Amino acid sequence: MNKSVFAFCLALGMFLHANLTMAQKWIPEDIHSTTVLVERYKYMDPDLTLEDVDDEYEDKKETFISKANTELADRNTKLDELFKAYKHPYVTAIPGKIDKEYPDKDTHRFILKRDVFFGKKEGLNTTSNKVEDQSYFAYRYYFYDRKTKQSFTPYYFSGDQWQQVRRVIFWLNQEQRQQSSK
Repeated sequence: MNKSVFAFCLALGMFLHANLTMAQKWIPEDIHSTTVLVERYKYMDPDLTLEDVDDEYEDKKETFISKANTELADRNTKLDELFKAYKHPYVTAIPGKIDKEYPDKDTHRFILKRDVFFGKKEGLNTTSNKVEDQSYFAYRYYFYDRKTKQSFTPYYFSGDQWQQVRRVIFWLNQEQRQQSSK
C-alpha cells in the first residue's frame, strides 16, 4: 500500500475513534442496565420557551415552536418509529407522567430528554457566496439520572430533527459495542 494512503487511513481511523469516544461521554456508562425512558415531544409555551432570544429572532422562534406544537402527534409517531432501531429496552414516555407511570427508578433509571436551543453557526450564503453567521433553533439531547437526580452534559446536534434522533440512536447502539468490548 502506498505510504500516503496508509497514513491517510491511519489518521482517518484515529479521527473517527476520537470522535466516537468524545461523542459518547454524554451517555451514561450503565445506560443498558435499565429500560431507557425517551421523552415524547410535548407542548411548548412560546412565551416561556427561550425567553432570552433577541427580538430579531423572535419571529423564527415563534415559527419553530408553533410548528412543533401543531405536529406533536406526528412527531411522536415518528419518534416511536425511529426508536425501533435501538437495540435495548426503551419506552417513549409522556413528560410530567413519568414518576407516576414508571415509579421504579432501578428499572427505569435514565430519561433521554430534549430541550429547544438557539444556536448560530457559520454557513455559506449562496447569494453572496460569503460565509456568514446563521441562526437556528434545534434540539439538544441529554440524559437525566432519576436516582442521582443529575443531568448529564448535553450533546448538540445540528440539522434535520429526524437525523438528530437517528444520530442519538446510532450513538446509543455504539455505546453497546464499547461496553461489550470492555
